Amino acid sequence: MGTYTNADGLIQHSGAQARQDYLPRVTEDSLIRELVADIYYSTDGLAVSGLLAPNFDKDAGGGATPDSFSDRVAYIPAGAVVLTANLLVKTTFAGGTSFTIGTARQDGTAIDADGFFTGTECAVAGNKLDAGKSIVAAGVDVMQTSGTFDGSCVSTTYDGYVTVTPTGTFTAGKARLVIRYLEAPAA
Repeated sequence: MGTYTNADGLIQHSGAQARQDYLPRVTEDSLIRELVADIYYSTDGLAVSGLLAPNFDKDAGGGATPDSFSDRVAYIPAGAVVLTANLLVKTTFAGGTSFTIGTARQDGTAIDADGFFTGTECAVAGNKLDAGKSIVAAGVDVMQTSGTFDGSCVSTTYDGYVTVTPTGTFTAGKARLVIRYLEAPAA
């Protein structure tokens, strides 16, 4: 068992080798998580008053108008830092002029309505929402953006549920939202 350098300058090892756990690797218990949601014009009742889905899916007061999120909706946990957010457009959006993507608390109260995507990068004008486009987030709640990161997590207190807030009335469009975030370690 030994190590030496051969005539070509290569390091040669013989015998049993020690495990090198410090090398980069992928682990199944990584703290990096991914939230994937489809953003689309809804004709199936999943959007409120012609808004884009996803959106509220429960009425907190027990009525017929959704204004909050149920327990079955995925969210970004309190304390998480969003690393990246990308929007991949599958079907061209039409009818409205733009939309923002951000977060709200489970009860529907906004945390930051355009924390991921602002109306500037998600605008119909300039063909930004045409099929095949890939949009990088510019919101302040995303670390790696085309805009400015404000240096903090989405919320230290509340879980963040993804919201889409349109300007105008959309009649078509579909995209996939992919958000990668670093989950805060348990206390």
